[in-house]
Amino acid sequence: MRLRRFLSPAAASLLLLPAPGCDGGPSSPELEPGVFAAVSVDFGAPVAGVRSMSGLLLGTRDGSPPDSLIAPLQPRLWRDRYLSNVPMITGMGARYHFLLSDHWGYPMDGWPRGRPFQDPAGWERFVRDMAVQARGMPLIWDVWNEPDPHGPTFWDASEAEFFQTYLRAYRVLREVLGPEAVVAGPSIAKYDEGFLKRFADFCLANRCEVNVLTWHEMGVHRPLSVIEEHLRTIRRDIVQNRKYAPLKIREIHINEVVGPQETQNPAAILSYLRYLELGGADAAARACWGEPGNQSSCENNTLGGLLTPGDFRRRASWWANAWYAAGADSRVKSEVTDERVASLASRSVDGRAQLLVGYSSVSVAEAPQRASLSLRLERLGALPFAASAGRVRVSVSRVPNGGLDAVPAPIPVFTRDLEVTDGKARLVIEGAERDALYRVLVEAAP
Repeated sequence: MRLRRFLSPAAASLLLLPAPGCDGGPSSPELEPGVFAAVSVDFGAPVAGVRSMSGLLLGTRDGSPPDSLIAPLQPRLWRDRYLSNVPMITGMGARYHFLLSDHWGYPMDGWPRGRPFQDPAGWERFVRDMAVQARGMPLIWDVWNEPDPHGPTFWDASEAEFFQTYLRAYRVLREVLGPEAVVAGPSIAKYDEGFLKRFADFCLANRCEVNVLTWHEMGVHRPLSVIEEHLRTIRRDIVQNRKYAPLKIREIHINEVVGPQETQNPAAILSYLRYLELGGADAAARACWGEPGNQSSCENNTLGGLLTPGDFRRRASWWANAWYAAGADSRVKSEVTDERVASLASRSVDGRAQLLVGYSSVSVAEAPQRASLSLRLERLGALPFAASAGRVRVSVSRVPNGGLDAVPAPIPVFTRDLEVTDGKARLVIEGAERDALYRVLVEAAP
């Protein structure tokens, strides 16, 4: 049994034996009964094959915001429509998903070019013109955004008509760009196993490839732990299924994640990232949403709402994504006892070890305002600075759920030295705020 699965409050309480001097300090608020969670980190257990889920959707144009605010996010995937952004995005090490359908137009735009399936010759000319324009650019061709029948925003026709639209685009891209062109789809608005299989079967029957299989995970299905299940199911049933080998699926990209309710909730963001990693996604991109004043975080140069419009101040979501990116390349095993808590741990972040942990209401209905987080740090001897040390120093900081407001800097919670016994140490964060994100940095004690 995996420790991260839910334990009863009674069982979890056994892991919360008194730990003098390890709480949040004398001002820690009164806890509500039964809100306990244990987090176990094994610094001697690196997690193999983890890919960073750091990614963005639109959110930048004409040099705004400055690179200094983008670089700490270390994006590995960027879904965009502006070819002028290709040098900047790929120069930062991100792969570029090109939103082909954005240049054609959608039902919400009044179908400015008409319905592609009703004018197949016009659609093929359009795809050919875009392919010629982008020749030589390292693009992943994202044929259509959200073609599932969830509403009239991006698609108001049938599955079959989308499948034909994809097929025609695929054939033109192969004709113009050759076998090296990377084509992605179907980029549906939510996970739909039946749709994905019917799409795969259509392409199998019509000899079109799907080099990158894509869909969106934006909190429609709860709890968020189902993201892991979705990814494992599709990898087993489609990607690794010999039947679908002719599709030449190389990767799974969840090219929009984080729903509108959680877009500024740092603990919830950590939950999305955790389950994407556990499910083995190859890449992901954060979604963008509306903002007050009829603005869209897709178009106001805020990196999808990570920054405040106009003055580009950091929001809580920026800190969550920057902290995540800093540790994505040195992931170690961490487990939790309660689905209301997410954790991700790393061996090396600027010479220190890192644990990110957050308690939120995103996955379950019942989530009191505060919790007690018992942190067990194991095999500390695997860290270079702690190989023979009798103690380590831990520094805990917090980013609250600030909503749309800026969070200028993380808030210090406490710093103290911990005794290391048999390579293990333990601390408790009492009164952990719901929807806040906590960062625990472990380093050599002076």
